[in-house]
Amino acid sequence: MSENNYINGDQYLSKKNLVYVNKKIISLEQAGIPAADQGLLFGWGLFETLRIYNGMAHMLDEHITRMIFSAKTLNISMPMNKEEIVGQVGQFIKAAEIENSVLRITLTKGVNNISNIIFTHRPIVYTAQDYKRGFTAKIASIRRNATSPLVFMKTLNYMDNMLAKQEANLSGFDEALLLNTQGKLCEGSMSNIFFVKNGRIHTPAVKCGLLPGIIRQLVIEKIAPFMNMEVLQDEYGEMQLFEADEAFITNSVMQIMPLVAVNGVNIGNGMPGSVTLAVMRAYDDYVEMGFLFN
Repeated sequence: MSENNYINGDQYLSKKNLVYVNKKIISLEQAGIPAADQGLLFGWGLFETLRIYNGMAHMLDEHITRMIFSAKTLNISMPMNKEEIVGQVGQFIKAAEIENSVLRITLTKGVNNISNIIFTHRPIVYTAQDYKRGFTAKIASIRRNATSPLVFMKTLNYMDNMLAKQEANLSGFDEALLLNTQGKLCEGSMSNIFFVKNGRIHTPAVKCGLLPGIIRQLVIEKIAPFMNMEVLQDEYGEMQLFEADEAFITNSVMQIMPLVAVNGVNIGNGMPGSVTLAVMRAYDDYVEMGFLFN
C-alpha cells in the first residue's frame, strides 16, 4: 500500500484552527454549545469520523446516511438534509485549508429539540510503521450488551469503548477487543474485526452486538468480492481468533490495520498476512481511483 495514505505528521495540521458550529465557521476558541444541551448532559447524540484525502472527504455520503438513520431512531432532529451537509463539509474543508486529516461530524440533541451540528478535525496519528508491524490487542474485561440498541449506532455514549481502550493501552496493547455477554467476539473498541482461516475471511455478525462500520461494509460488499472471496458473518469465540491464520481490524480513520497478536499470543506468524496485505492494496486502489481494478 502506498505510504502517502498512512504517514502522519505536521502536514496533517490545518493552517487555520477553525471549527464549524451550526452553519458558522469560527475559531476553536469561539466555539461552544449550550450548557443544557442534552448531548452534554446525557450523551444524547451521534458522531461520525472519516478521512480527508487531498482535500476530499472519503465516503462522506455513507457516513451522513448512517447518521441520518440513527438520528431518526434516537429522535434527534437533523438541522440540514444530506446535500446541505455535504456542501457545508466542503466549505469547511476549504476554509480550514485541510488536505489530509480526520474529520469528525458531531450531532447533539440540543435544547428543546433544536440540535447542534459541529465539524472538527484532527491530525492522523497512524504511521507507516504501524501498518508494517501491525497492531496488538487485548481482550477487554468489559462485555458488550448485544441487546442494547446503542451498540448498533455511533453515539456519544462511548465510555465502554474508552475504558476498554484505556485498559488495553495501559497494558501495552494498541487496541481492545470486546466480547458480548455470551462470550462471542464483537468488535474492537474503535474498530471492526476480521480474521482469516484456511483462505476464508470471517467477521462477527452484527447480531453479536457491534457497530457495522463503513469500512467493514466496504470490505464485505466490494473488496472481498473483488478478490473473489466471501466474508462469512457468524458467531465466533475468542479461540477461533487465536487459531486464525491472520487477522485485521478496520475503521474509517485507521483504514485496514493488520492485527498480529491478541493477549500476547501471535495470530499466525505474528506478521501481516497475505490476505490482509491484499485487502490493504485493494483499499488503497479504492481510495486513489474511486473504484477497484486489477
